[in-house]
Amino acid sequence: MQQGEQLWHQVQQALQPNLSKPTFETWIRPARFLTYAEGQLRLEAPNAFTCGWLRKNYQSQIAAVASEIAGRTVVVEVVAAAGAVSEPALPPVAAGGTATPLLRRSTTQREGPEGVTGSAADPAFSPTPRGNCGWRHPTPSP
Repeated sequence: MQQGEQLWHQVQQALQPNLSKPTFETWIRPARFLTYAEGQLRLEAPNAFTCGWLRKNYQSQIAAVASEIAGRTVVVEVVAAAGAVSEPALPPVAAGGTATPLLRRSTTQREGPEGVTGSAADPAFSPTPRGNCGWRHPTPSP
């Protein structure tokens, strides 16, 4: 087992006792190790929804655990499997950090539920693959 694969396996083992079995089996176990180089651990989620959920809810926790195990700062990046429809593109996150959404409000876009611009509830909104976890908003009609 390579160093990065071993690190990801150890992170999974460390997270498992702190999460419910359904949570672990749904979000953490399906993520696959891709690469580990120069302190950056890259994981692949099986689909865009899982990718977005991992980024939003577990990316900083994974980075903290990986950093503790590795004895150095580890930056974690989660990407969707090739061909998966994408979620919001977020930068990699180091331990204790939070990812900042790259989407900005626009006065020409409609506002959906809970103030989310371009939400799935908006009929003008459509998810489009961008190779990573990222949504592309359509150009609003005049």
